[in-house]
Amino acid sequence: MKIAAEQQNIIRRLAENSDCVIVGRGADIILRDMDTLNIFVYADNASKLARCKERADENEKLSDKEILRNMKQIDKERMNYHDLLSETKWGDKGSYHLCINTSGKEIKSLIPGLAEYAKNWFGIMCSGGRFFQWQTRFL
Repeated sequence: MKIAAEQQNIIRRLAENSDCVIVGRGADIILRDMDTLNIFVYADNASKLARCKERADENEKLSDKEILRNMKQIDKERMNYHDLLSETKWGDKGSYHLCINTSGKEIKSLIPGLAEYAKNWFGIMCSGGRFFQWQTRFL
């Protein structure tokens, strides 16, 4: 619990001192009193399995069954950590401003649309396609 408490302090300090993107770690709960954009990204098992295999080290020789078991364990750990911080269910769409299903999609191809969404969410002024400044926090 001491590590979790320190992690929460670090997340809060980062968000208070600069614009930032925080992936996971219960940041949606830790920063609930701040002006944030909370996004939940998910995919079906087939897409997650394909990504794991694509990103795996060439020396890693896990079977599909082993990878799926590892994915299930990781998701369980994420859910348990989230449940320590909140009464809401991990992945409950009501807890997020935007849920993105990346099944069958190349994640990098979704970034321009997500950046445009964030720009509109925060009302960021742009010129020549560049962000002048973030006016709030982006999670």
